[in-house]
Amino acid sequence: MNSTDSSDTHWLAGLSDADRTRFVAQLVHGLTVGQRVLFYDHNLEGARQLNEANHQIAGFVVDALDGRAQRMFDATLFKLTDAQATVQYAQAWTHAKSHFGG
Repeated sequence: MNSTDSSDTHWLAGLSDADRTRFVAQLVHGLTVGQRVLFYDHNLEGARQLNEANHQIAGFVVDALDGRAQRMFDATLFKLTDAQATVQYAQAWTHAKSHFGG
């Protein structure tokens, strides 16, 4: 996801509630892979940043499964300052979006 372009945020907002939840579940899964990559590269700060983003995004899934109103998120709010964490996040986003033909 390009943090300077909100087109992906608008795309996400256009999904049905069920598809948005499916997408976010895919994203959370992908972020765990990215965390492992950073951990094995001994990039603990990058892994920490991805873990925090993952925690916040997982809350979206919990809310959806509990029947609470789904809140939207803007990925630029996660403040990923680590370059490797940003790359891993973008890869996870692209992979999750590929499940929707995007």
